[in-house]
Amino acid sequence: MKSFHFVKFCHFLLDFLSIYRPLSEVCQKEIALITEVNATLGRAYGALETLRHQAGPKEEEFNAGFRDGRLHGICLDRVELAEQRFRADRERMILTGIEYLRQRFDSARPPQLKNMEVFDTVAWPSGIELASFGNEDILALARYFALSLPAGYSEAALLEEWLGLKAVGRNLPFSMLCKNTLAQHYRFPLLSRLMAVVVCVPVSTSCCERGFSAMNRIRTEERTKLSNEVINMLLMTAVNGVAVTEYDPQPAIQHWYLTSSGRRFSHVHACAPVPPCSQARAGLRKEKMGALYMQEAVTQKPPVPSYREPAEILKDCIMDTPDRLLYPHTSQEAPELS
Repeated sequence: MKSFHFVKFCHFLLDFLSIYRPLSEVCQKEIALITEVNATLGRAYGALETLRHQAGPKEEEFNAGFRDGRLHGICLDRVELAEQRFRADRERMILTGIEYLRQRFDSARPPQLKNMEVFDTVAWPSGIELASFGNEDILALARYFALSLPAGYSEAALLEEWLGLKAVGRNLPFSMLCKNTLAQHYRFPLLSRLMAVVVCVPVSTSCCERGFSAMNRIRTEERTKLSNEVINMLLMTAVNGVAVTEYDPQPAIQHWYLTSSGRRFSHVHACAPVPPCSQARAGLRKEKMGALYMQEAVTQKPPVPSYREPAEILKDCIMDTPDRLLYPHTSQEAPELS
């Protein structure tokens, strides 16, 4: 813990990991744009090259605080050639990080991802250059996603729509550009279909990882008998549903209350009085389910347990007098008070 190499390398790691943090945050966003990932990736490459040739803030802080074998008053064990060993490990770490980014993002990268950057309004040029900007990228995307476009579409009509989109959306961010294009599909019939494909391309697998985490929270060891259909509905609600704080359960409760068979609560409706506050709701439920109750009354008989007589069931629903409730299991009358 007091080794010169260990402490200084930890300071270097703080600078090294701070370069990856923005890229990690972008890739973990709910809606991450391809152009945003590419821009963040380019900044990460530049920062790693800069860190390779000069020390970062934390490493500079270590160099400024290390004097006479001590760092902030703590003596560090500095062996011979410790600085040379640190330099070698530092160089190897940075080169490994650059190679990892290239393998992760640049290796066998489809050219269509590069073509999709044409929709980033930040990269659009100004002036007369905007008129011909992105034509080749739009045509390349149209040829690759030809199945998403109408058969026999005209490339000239597509380029005309692209020119009109650049005229109305050059000051809009990417999200608003996509929203307006999809909403005005009558104005951009070809380009709106192409835009719908672009916005569906996943940038990272963070959404899949969130789905696995949600499934592990739902299907626990105590809930192993959940069917695939129920798990699918619960996952759909957990992943794509609204937040708990914004959810209004009353419509779902009302739907379940009106569409349930009522058999589970038949004894409650038969024996317990309906509260005054629920008269309107009960009337609505009777109106909806009246025909069903009438049909069941004609075709079925109420189930009667074998160990009790029907008269005893009806007797349970009769309200007893207060003094009779004092002696529920005896046939004697309540004693009179003298």
